[in-house]
Amino acid sequence: MSSGGAVYGNPDSIASIDEKYDKNPISSYGLTKLVAEEYISFLMKNTSVKTFILRPSNVYGKYQNLKKPQGLIGHVFKSVLIDQPITIYGDGTVVRDYLHVDDLSQAIILCINNTKGSDNPIVLNVGSGIPTSINEVIINISEITHKKVNIIINPPREFDCKYNVLSIDKAWEVLGWQPNIDLKVGMKEEWEWILQEFS
Repeated sequence: MSSGGAVYGNPDSIASIDEKYDKNPISSYGLTKLVAEEYISFLMKNTSVKTFILRPSNVYGKYQNLKKPQGLIGHVFKSVLIDQPITIYGDGTVVRDYLHVDDLSQAIILCINNTKGSDNPIVLNVGSGIPTSINEVIINISEITHKKVNIIINPPREFDCKYNVLSIDKAWEVLGWQPNIDLKVGMKEEWEWILQEFS
């Protein structure tokens, strides 16, 4: 499991990023993921083990660890639940690609069951392919929870990519995989889980 955002860095244009796009991480997290990919490629030169490297986009859904401020959707839901403000960096126009955890799980299962051989790791983006801004996520959460999201705005951070949306054509070609869960449907499901788990 690599990263479909951090390994690419900031794209030069607003377009879907495919697996051949230049890898230019702008954070230590992205660099560690890229090093792990390279290490796996090195190991495969001396083994017959077949490997998939998945680069998921921003994963959300039930069972997310809400104790850490990791994952925008879960973190904003928690802030609404405990009536605390959420901090965002910049004006909320940063765009991401959000993927439901169940769709990611299906991609993993297809990799495990795949019987096609390869001399090199098969690298696949796994995302929704749909651009969604932070502001759009916050609007969705307000509509789902029927509560206002209180926001603290801080200056943008240098290590945050401004735009990241993945091309998932290769995952369809290799695995026959595509995401099935609509963002708002998945977010509503996560909110219902949070209410059961933490109320």
